[in-house]
Amino acid sequence: MHALPGILQGKLHEALQGLLNLEKIGRLAEDVTATKAACSAILEACHQTKDWKLMEEQVMVLAKRRSQLKQVSFACVWV
Repeated sequence: MHALPGILQGKLHEALQGLLNLEKIGRLAEDVTATKAACSAILEACHQTKDWKLMEEQVMVLAKRRSQLKQVSFACVWV
């Protein structure tokens, strides 16, 4: 069961989509700082809502991204 009501859960998914777009822009620009910040924000949002399944999904998505910077993958594991 999710920690947030359906309406807020929808907002979470909207926010995650925006953050995933920022992650993509940073990753393609090879901007480690921006990409780390976006990935950390994604995982922090999942953590705050205690949506562990979604957090696991996001870790898998971020880890499997083509051209993902090693520093970013490392930072995601330690968040």
